[in-house]
Amino acid sequence: TRVAQSSPSMNGVNTITVTLSTLHTFNRGNTITIDGLQGTVTPDDPALPISAFIRRPQSIRPLSAAEFGQVGRWTQSSGRLILTIFRDSVPNVDYWISFQVQ
Repeated sequence: TRVAQSSPSMNGVNTITVTLSTLHTFNRGNTITIDGLQGTVTPDDPALPISAFIRRPQSIRPLSAAEFGQVGRWTQSSGRLILTIFRDSVPNVDYWISFQVQ
């Protein structure tokens, strides 16, 4: 798992990209928690928009809402984003999940 940001600036929109490298399937109904992103001014949001992509050895494609949905549950105080898995994932691929905070 890797986490990257688009800008270290404290005064602007920052795109956070999390890469999840899977060895096994993420099962439908489970959640993924991305934690420890404190220091934002983005307020709590039960429907923070996300973008998700899957990278296979020879292609990158956007994920439909069927896999991770289009939103996550953001909590400002803990810097936590919780994603719900809506369809079993594919093992042995990378998932890129991006969202914006300020």
